[in-house]
Amino acid sequence: MARGFLGWLASFLGGVLIGVGIVVLFFIVLAIIGILLTAAISSYQVARVRSRDGKRATDIGQISTALALYEGKYYLFPVDIYAPSGGSPPGLAPEFMNLVPRDPLGGVPYVYAVPTARNEYHLGVTIEGGDSALRDVDSDFNSAILGWSGGFAGDDAAGPCLPALAGRFCYDIVELK
Repeated sequence: MARGFLGWLASFLGGVLIGVGIVVLFFIVLAIIGILLTAAISSYQVARVRSRDGKRATDIGQISTALALYEGKYYLFPVDIYAPSGGSPPGLAPEFMNLVPRDPLGGVPYVYAVPTARNEYHLGVTIEGGDSALRDVDSDFNSAILGWSGGFAGDDAAGPCLPALAGRFCYDIVELK
């Protein structure tokens, strides 16, 4: 009987150990999947930020082209790029652009400033990516200290083009005569 009990105990413990081993293995696999998902989600977020920043740079380039066309027709730059088409002076849409783009995250208008003479302009967008290469190729111009209508600080040290978007940086271009 003692031998039967010991045999039974050995087989029972062997089965329990196998069951515990399978449960431990299951949790290890779950932990690995969790780590991989965290890395994938993080990479996805970075890609989304870069995509939005790329869209902003493209938008600024298109607006700049529309401003050059506007200046070619009116010999001045508009007071407001978002002004309605019937306004005086008109904005860029629909004559020079179908629709003047806005920020892809939240639809905030891009920042635009002109001096009283309207012969120059300063155009900016707040970028999300702190490590973006856009920070190295922009103007870093400050139209606010010149008293331009709608003036803003385009310098990266000043932060975003719009103060409400703290923690970001300003990508700006300027047309000076």
